[in-house]
Amino acid sequence: MSVSDKSGSLDDILVRLAELEKLKDQFDIREVIEAYVHGCDRADRDAVADIYHEDGFDDHGPLKGPGHQFATECVDASRNGR
Repeated sequence: MSVSDKSGSLDDILVRLAELEKLKDQFDIREVIEAYVHGCDRADRDAVADIYHEDGFDDHGPLKGPGHQFATECVDASRNGR
């Protein structure tokens, strides 16, 4: 039995692969969000900073700047009850 006999046409397989890739991308994004939230919850500046690319930028309304700077400001605000 060939792959096409068992699973459908090549087009069907490519569609399924694209769907799997999308699910994997969504999972990867969710992992980054969870790491960010975990770092924020723990007021762990390094954990928050680690989720940003070196040249990453964050825009949280009044807090705007490079990711590592935002991590510091976010954790400082959390520790100070702001």
